Amino acid sequence: MVLRDHTDAVIYAACRWIRNCPGALEAELSACEEGMKLALHWTPLPIQVETDCAEILKLLELGSKERSRNMFQVAAVSEMLQERSMQVTKIGRSQNKAAHAMAAMGRGQQHTACWLANSP
Repeated sequence: MVLRDHTDAVIYAACRWIRNCPGALEAELSACEEGMKLALHWTPLPIQVETDCAEILKLLELGSKERSRNMFQVAAVSEMLQERSMQVTKIGRSQNKAAHAMAAMGRGQQHTACWLANSP
């Protein structure tokens, strides 16, 4: 996950190894949830969450009607969306290279790290 300001400068970047993650959707939801938690903590500004996972957007649109095994994660993300001016938008995979590189680092090296004011 990468938090950037309005000029696109990196505020922080982070990756985390997720033990016992059953699949890509759960990993994407975890990254979204943790990124939102960190963003809410680090900045008082409005937050724009970008994801290349269309399934997350579908699950968030369903809201309380969502009854899959991911319903608790979806509910947590939905609640955070209500805390402050926050939007989730779909971006192309090619626009999300930094996040994918850090996810690969966390997964491949079983590594958790945070970089302030830059990214690896």
